[in-house]
Amino acid sequence: MSLEELISLERIEISESKRLKETYLVYNLSLSKLFIAVLDNLQKEIINLIDMHILLYSLRYVPFVDEAVGLKILEALNDCLADELHEKSVQWVCMNISNMLNKLCELIICEYHIEGSLVVFQDLEIDWDLCVSISSPS
Repeated sequence: MSLEELISLERIEISESKRLKETYLVYNLSLSKLFIAVLDNLQKEIINLIDMHILLYSLRYVPFVDEAVGLKILEALNDCLADELHEKSVQWVCMNISNMLNKLCELIICEYHIEGSLVVFQDLEIDWDLCVSISSPS
């Protein structure tokens, strides 16, 4: 977890290696900052699953300049994450995921903020309570 806007509130573990669930608070996280964090990790060939899940979940609520292209890329990335293809397929190496995210980033014309909470269970099932809203100009 590299974002200071993502705070672990509660962790329930059976042992150090077995986590039953963890509750996170997301406070005033900008979509652009989340994109940068995820892309930086991908350059290091690291897939931070929590950050990636939050990014892809948030993008469901963001309009794209070319909606058809954006939704197609988003669906492919969600499928990759759901099936953990990034571990099994050469198609889903970090560079390819990064390229797809860069394309999505180009299709977004406004800044958005993400706030709320999420509960991540051991099987990576997530209960979402996040709000994605357009940033108001300062």
